Amino acid sequence: MTSSSTKTSFGDISSHGIDALCGLKLKENYSWFADLLLRFKPPNQKSKEALNSKKLKIGSHKLTIQPIKLFRLAPT
Repeated sequence: MTSSSTKTSFGDISSHGIDALCGLKLKENYSWFADLLLRFKPPNQKSKEALNSKKLKIGSHKLTIQPIKLFRLAPT
């Protein structure tokens, strides 16, 4: 099996090297990424109400939230 080669700012990398490259970038930027995630806060009461509401009012706009109808495949 041959792997395709891609030209990037990091040079030529094979499709098998993309996972390694992503892992390396995550390691290099771990502190930035962790700090970013730690800045997220749990939703406050008003946000929770909006998330659970069937109708939202944003400024002069009113939105009606409709649930997605999921279907179930019959077992084979």
